[in-house]
Amino acid sequence: MMEIGMVTAIAAAAMFFWYRPRWGEGAKLCALCFVMGLAGMFMGGCGPLLAVLEGLLAMVAGVCCLFSLHREKLARLRAQKRRAHQKAQPVPAQQPAPAQADRAAASDRAPLLTVLYGGEPRGRGCA
Repeated sequence: MMEIGMVTAIAAAAMFFWYRPRWGEGAKLCALCFVMGLAGMFMGGCGPLLAVLEGLLAMVAGVCCLFSLHREKLARLRAQKRRAHQKAQPVPAQQPAPAQADRAAASDRAPLLTVLYGGEPRGRGCA
């Protein structure tokens, strides 16, 4: 029983130092795995069924922690890549959209009918 707790605590600490999670889901799962490992180390002698159950639960928590940390790492890498890509591309000059140009041309030709409702501000209405 003590060996399972030691393996769980060492695995949780290794994942924490390898992935370096922020205070998200991954860090909480690492802490949970570490506490499970400590509880397994300090738990007294017990029956074989309880030892197997504790080992299975520790393995499930460790796998969930690993998946969550890996997903956070991939998301962080994608965000860094996206930020680097956005910095590399210059921002093009803003050109008026075709719909805005059509509206401007239409306003020169004929006035629009605007219906204002009582609860809406003056500039907002529908034509």
